[in-house]
Amino acid sequence: TLYYYFKSRDGLLCDLIVYAHAARDELLTGLVQVPNLLESLIDIQFASAEAIKAQGVPIEVYLELVAYATHTPAARQTFQDAAARVMKIVVEAVEVHQRAGKLTSDVDAEALAEFISAAVIGMSITEITWGRDMRQRFRDTLQMLVGRRSSVRKLQEQG
Repeated sequence: TLYYYFKSRDGLLCDLIVYAHAARDELLTGLVQVPNLLESLIDIQFASAEAIKAQGVPIEVYLELVAYATHTPAARQTFQDAAARVMKIVVEAVEVHQRAGKLTSDVDAEALAEFISAAVIGMSITEITWGRDMRQRFRDTLQMLVGRRSSVRKLQEQG
């Protein structure tokens, strides 16, 4: 019966990837207007995990989909398409926050958006594997790394 709705196993899994990301994409609306982009992205990452789980895709299944995408071109492309949608939104938000002086402007907005996104995703995986809440420490560190230069100077002065 399943193959009546899906042409193949790959088709089923790609649709599941799209379905899981739809919940996350909705959370990204309005990212340009948030007062603190870094905190919002961290909150969105954790809210995304909860939203994807609420869609019926537990984190364990999602991680299996990620692993599946490493050796299946169609699934990889589906993840890349989802990432491209996210990056478009995050780059725009980074540019706005750079112009407002809230993020370092010495780094290209696209490169900074990629770094921030990778760091936020990595942080959530680290929390899963290390089994402890590291959000505040991660927020503080990320702010020091990519926030306004005055924050970095304050850190250097502290020692």
